[in-house]
Amino acid sequence: ELAKSRDKINNDPRREEITRDIRVQEDRLKTISVKIEQDTNLRNQLRELSDEQNEIDMLEKQVAQEYEILEEKLRDASYLLQTHHESHVKITPDDPVIPLEHLLD
Repeated sequence: ELAKSRDKINNDPRREEITRDIRVQEDRLKTISVKIEQDTNLRNQLRELSDEQNEIDMLEKQVAQEYEILEEKLRDASYLLQTHHESHVKITPDDPVIPLEHLLD
């Protein structure tokens, strides 16, 4: 009786269909797994780029603050500069150091 039941199940035409469906689902799982890995790598790259951008933003803010301090010090020293006929000294955000180095020459 058990052998007949086993043979009947083994000879069932749906057995091939089920095997095929399993292969199709396994292929889908592989595809999804690859996609998840690609998405994870992309997310990690974006996170790194975001961290780099945050560092750049922080440095730009720091540079702007230091430039403001430099401008303030230059204004505070304007009297001294006028007494040495150097009142024309102007700094720019692009290169605030060279005009000041000129004063040291």
